[in-house]
Amino acid sequence: MTSVSSEGRAGAPTPEVPPITIGPERSGWRRSIPFLKEVPFVVLLAGFSVLFIYPFLWLISTSLKTRGEVFDNKLIPHPFAHDVFHNYVKIWSVAPFLRWFANSMYISILAAVLVTFASALTAFAFAYFRFPLRNFLFGCVLATMMLPTVVTMIPVYLIWHHIGLSSSQIPLWAPNLFGSAFYIFSKRLGWTATTTSRCSGGSLCRWRSRR
Repeated sequence: MTSVSSEGRAGAPTPEVPPITIGPERSGWRRSIPFLKEVPFVVLLAGFSVLFIYPFLWLISTSLKTRGEVFDNKLIPHPFAHDVFHNYVKIWSVAPFLRWFANSMYISILAAVLVTFASALTAFAFAYFRFPLRNFLFGCVLATMMLPTVVTMIPVYLIWHHIGLSSSQIPLWAPNLFGSAFYIFSKRLGWTATTTSRCSGGSLCRWRSRR
């Protein structure tokens, strides 16, 4: 049987608790200081937003104007001077706009599919296979990113002209069969980053270990 101290018995004096002091409430202007610090950034972002959106607004405004009003720098055309949607109706009769649109969609979709497929295959080979001169060849691929398009434009045109395809649509999408150096580099990083997770039991890593 345990003994109970006198402090734990009924009627024993309880220890005094020091009073809790509550500081004065902060004023409203002090609480608003973090918001005031964000005002310059909000103003800066708003200014850049207007700077980037203005060309798009000018493009839409120009499409609703006549030829004489194109360079008057007014975003809102005069609504009573002419039919503002006349240009959208006239384009179908003065130019083969539908064919232009179909060619653009055909070339852009084909080029996007080809460059994605070719870049993924090349990056997979660089990330998962071991072969002689692998790092050297990958360095050569990265070196092509240092060449601006302006430098290679004329030589590429001369190559296609020598082949006899410079007047066709093939040069617009065929170079994507060789992939893109930037996409290959980015995709290889992605394949390499997933190697650890795949090696936790994936059949691909077991196949690589046997190699």
